[in-house]
Amino acid sequence: MDSDATTTTATSPPPRRSRRRLLAVVLLVGVALAGWVWFEYYRFREPVYQGRFLSLWMLDLNSPDVRTRQQAEAVIRGVDEKAIPTLAWALAHRDPLLKRPLAALEGHLPRFVTSPLHRAIRPYDALMLRRAAAHALNLVNPPPLAALPALASALRDADHRVWSNAAAVLAKLGPAGAAVLVQALGQDDDELQRHALSVLDLRRMDTNAAVPALLALLAHGRGLTPMAAGQALNTLGPAALPHLLGLLATGDEDARFLASQALIELGSKDFNALVAMIEALPRQRPVVRRELAQGLSQMHPFTRRAAWGLAKALQDSDHEVRLAAAAGLRQVLPWVDTSVPSLIEALENREPETRRLAASVLGDLGPVARAAVPALSRKLDDPDEAVRRQVGEALRLIASEPPRAPAPQAN
Repeated sequence: MDSDATTTTATSPPPRRSRRRLLAVVLLVGVALAGWVWFEYYRFREPVYQGRFLSLWMLDLNSPDVRTRQQAEAVIRGVDEKAIPTLAWALAHRDPLLKRPLAALEGHLPRFVTSPLHRAIRPYDALMLRRAAAHALNLVNPPPLAALPALASALRDADHRVWSNAAAVLAKLGPAGAAVLVQALGQDDDELQRHALSVLDLRRMDTNAAVPALLALLAHGRGLTPMAAGQALNTLGPAALPHLLGLLATGDEDARFLASQALIELGSKDFNALVAMIEALPRQRPVVRRELAQGLSQMHPFTRRAAWGLAKALQDSDHEVRLAAAAGLRQVLPWVDTSVPSLIEALENREPETRRLAASVLGDLGPVARAAVPALSRKLDDPDEAVRRQVGEALRLIASEPPRAPAPQAN
């Protein structure tokens, strides 16, 4: 027993040596902490504009007072490159680990101690600071390329005011910003994809990387992402047509539907794209022609050019395309009056169904289609019984219906 006690006592360090080691560790941690604080202070020393730190002007951007915000915007528009590191740091700001300890010690330490600590640790409200920084970077002109990494990270921010301003700056940064936006499209993150899509304008960027990414999202995206991808793709104007037609030809049912919706939006907004769409229709595969025929009647605002395209599609060699064209023409009768010559031409088509559908649409037009009466009368002897019945009905409707109201004004 005595020998064991003697051995234990001999191997245990003296109490004084243990206290010295503990004191040394505490001292080293304190020195390291102080060094880090002062390093951060000098590293992020803020520039001063009109006698105020940049962060104060930034936070004024969140002020409820209009004049305060306007003054802050005017100052930030005039900042130089020295402001960018602070703005980039603020954009990536999260609540620092020492924020709570500093708040607890603030009432117990003199100002000459807390002042540099405040400048180093910056215990501002993180969200308000990120909002202010994103807004400020969007005001800086020219857009600051040095802030690109911070802007790319801010594109993932959950706050609308942060990510929308960050996305707007990226859109103005040329090829470097566009590369970040396109890269975001390839991430498996619906929110990130939509943030990038909100500012993507293919007219101002290299489309080689963007178009495949957009087509992939249009075909396989989730939620509202495909619609946003279609809208971004349509910023190409008529140049988007081959890409959308290709997706119509090769995509699955869902992809074809989304592509057709994008085509409807494109044709509704861009008349040149609508003309190109109609001209391209005969050269497409049957499945594409059917989708286009259905889409032409859904253009808004509808135009007589679209009605003419539907009338031409009535002579298509595919049965489903002809039915889609006829159904579309019936939906837009007020615009079909100028397509009567094309419908008369369709009466001479070798396909009985085309002749029957043309007669049906002419009958639906009523007295507006009086110019077609001679051609219809010749078809009373058509070899197809269904065509003869439809021609007789069309002649009766043209002769008996009261005149339709004038067609709405359209191109």
